[in-house]
Amino acid sequence: MIPERIQIKLFINKAVSLADLVPVFHGWIQQNELDGLVLDVADYRHVPNGPGLLLMGHEGDYALDLADGRPGVTYKHKRDWPAEADTFATRLALAVNRARRAAELLNRDTGITVDPSRFEIKIPDRLNVPNTAGSFEVIQQELLNETQDVVGPIGAVLNVAGDDPRKALTIEVEMAPVVAI
Repeated sequence: MIPERIQIKLFINKAVSLADLVPVFHGWIQQNELDGLVLDVADYRHVPNGPGLLLMGHEGDYALDLADGRPGVTYKHKRDWPAEADTFATRLALAVNRARRAAELLNRDTGITVDPSRFEIKIPDRLNVPNTAGSFEVIQQELLNETQDVVGPIGAVLNVAGDDPRKALTIEVEMAPVVAI
């Protein structure tokens, strides 16, 4: 089960002024700060609980997303995977790393930080990965068995979209607490 599209959302624990981020996002394009071909900034502040501020790219889009009333840094890979990204784990690694890079830049340029203990994986690819209990089980097992090297130690994996076939499979991952030795 290898999705063509994967979206990662790293949550922010405070309100964010999107107006202040427009020039920051334009700067990232001008300085070529992000992976992939990033083309333009789209402002969706007028949409309640919507996409917020979007950096549109060819392979993927970056955003400061306000969906579901939970602000976060989002990366959505939508096309042209590199040849080596031929498994769920390698595709997840690419998407997570790009989301984390955007979060690092956001912190560097604005002081806004993400919550490292939780993130969301959305698979808006209902043809290859339908939102069913079976798909959730397969992805959950892959997360627990194959991708912890990428994301870190996982404490819990939750299906937050339920089994509604109209919605994309959406999984919230809670990281295991780090135990100091």
